[in-house]
Amino acid sequence: HDPDEAALLADEVLVIEQGRVLQAGSVDDVYRRPASLRVAALLGLHNVGEGIVRETGAIETASGLTIETADHSIAAGERVMWRVAPSSIAISARGAHAGSIDAMELRHGDPYAVAEIGGMRFDIACDDDGVLGTERGTARFDIDPRGVAVWINGERFARQAQALPSSSAA
Repeated sequence: HDPDEAALLADEVLVIEQGRVLQAGSVDDVYRRPASLRVAALLGLHNVGEGIVRETGAIETASGLTIETADHSIAAGERVMWRVAPSSIAISARGAHAGSIDAMELRHGDPYAVAEIGGMRFDIACDDDGVLGTERGTARFDIDPRGVAVWINGERFARQAQALPSSSAA
């Protein structure tokens, strides 16, 4: 099924792969906080990963990239999942993160840059001010901490979904 169509039509979503429930919940919860990288991939979500909170408000990704978040509620040492809103990443000459612009794309009429930052792929929502003329290659980026969602590693959500009682026909 088409995940975008399901999100528009449903109140609740059940993500199943090969007969196994990976996550169940409201559309908002599942899309904002996928239980695993596999759930995120099945839903077609971008800018999602796993990491460890190294200090309050700072997540270290598997590639070693440090992403700051405005959410300071999770203690250092916790394994987490994170998602960066595409609109929260900016191409900036003096940006804090080095990387490269690999492609410029139009998606449903909106311009996006596909970038590599700290060994990870990110999609960046761009404004219309001539961004499609942006050169591919080395660039610098800023990530707005207010656009970084973080939550305790979602495996517990998957376990809860698998424990849901099944209904039986009478």
